[in-house]
Amino acid sequence: MELPDELREELSREEQVQAAEHQFLPHIDSSLAGKIVITFPNLWAPIELSYDRFREDSRHSCKADLSVYYRAFGRERPIFTGRLDLRGPRNKNDAAKECQGTATSFLQWGDVIQVGCETALQEFRRGEPFVNILDVERRREINYSAWPLVIERNPTIIFGMGGLGKSLIAVYLGVRVSLGPDYNSDLDDGIVVHERQNVMYLDWEGDEIEVKDRWASICDGIGVAEPPMHYRRMYGSLASQVESIRDMVLEEDIGFICVDSALPAVAGEAESAQATEEFFTILSSLKVSSVIIAHQSKPQIGLANNMPFGSTFWWNLARSIWQIEAEGEPGQTELSIGLFHRKVNQGTRQDPLGLLIHFASAIPGINEYGNIRLEKLSLGDSDLREKLGTRQYIEAILSDPNDAPTGELTVEELLDKMPGKKKTQIEQALSRGKRKNIFRNNSDTHKWSITSEHRQTLLRRFR
Repeated sequence: MELPDELREELSREEQVQAAEHQFLPHIDSSLAGKIVITFPNLWAPIELSYDRFREDSRHSCKADLSVYYRAFGRERPIFTGRLDLRGPRNKNDAAKECQGTATSFLQWGDVIQVGCETALQEFRRGEPFVNILDVERRREINYSAWPLVIERNPTIIFGMGGLGKSLIAVYLGVRVSLGPDYNSDLDDGIVVHERQNVMYLDWEGDEIEVKDRWASICDGIGVAEPPMHYRRMYGSLASQVESIRDMVLEEDIGFICVDSALPAVAGEAESAQATEEFFTILSSLKVSSVIIAHQSKPQIGLANNMPFGSTFWWNLARSIWQIEAEGEPGQTELSIGLFHRKVNQGTRQDPLGLLIHFASAIPGINEYGNIRLEKLSLGDSDLREKLGTRQYIEAILSDPNDAPTGELTVEELLDKMPGKKKTQIEQALSRGKRKNIFRNNSDTHKWSITSEHRQTLLRRFR
């Protein structure tokens, strides 16, 4: 039976539509976290659309960075790069016109850009797949890149005032992670590395010569050959260079990144919630461990000065935060450093970590560092003990034979030896410590001492 002409024409048009849809059927590659690459295997033209840094705001704008590659005739550079609204017709039309003006041998750029933007938008919004929590294997321990400071594949902030050695600590952690666990037993620095990882150092503060000096001096102090480390002098924000950094992370199998430092890494917008959120989103997408050097917020009346400078998002989004304090005079060959754990999202806060930094063989005006050696420092026996928490400050005093020859003191005697602490703080810490079998009180003399069981714990911690 012959079909009517009208039906035959309708079927013909439908076949044409299906053929066109098949022609522009996209292939999606989202293996790179935070990035989507779309190709069209049924087109004769080798076209690739790369979408990155997706953001959907409250005004229903859905923006992303788009790079368009037309790999015909040996072309490797993109023929279009720009940030556009994936839902905005004008943005997409302008992108298509620019591509058409450059790659004139292909005539369907409007369709390519339209399909690409629609596909990318759907893929970005899809997010990570849902999982049944019953199918997830329970973790038996928290993994660290460098215990107790850096949790595996999490961002850690080390913050403090300028000139305290924050960058030096970041470089030291990079060396330790690059060397791996073989040196845990040889180095008495209180740091444990679980596996060797390739390291990247993103530097907004200094240059490669300065970091090379520190890197080499630390290795000289340890007595090892320098391990490799991928360094980049940075300009602009981390977000502006995310593509090349992500490529290097994948190419070199980077597992540990040092960011020096937070303020320039967000192009000076540390107090911007949006810039801070974007910074942490990028770090999360790289799926690496990271140490972020940050400056300290200005002191405020009635508040402890223990926050990184900038938006509260720095505090909220970092998974672990350490504050650095230091004691040392200019020209001396030793620097005492205390690292105090202010925040953690996994597990419990760690005990403070003390480090004594030795500088040797420096040549003034030529070699600033010479060789650098770090060893664990008992904060309870150092000038930094006043920076300890109230309970640990009490422990340090009661353990010191100069302060407590008999190993016990009254509340009033403790108060006299603890400048900056209030009597109520001391009493509360003693009361809590008594319940935990840390302190005991002599009811006859009203003097407090450390229990014998806890004294053994202190010996392991401080020594």
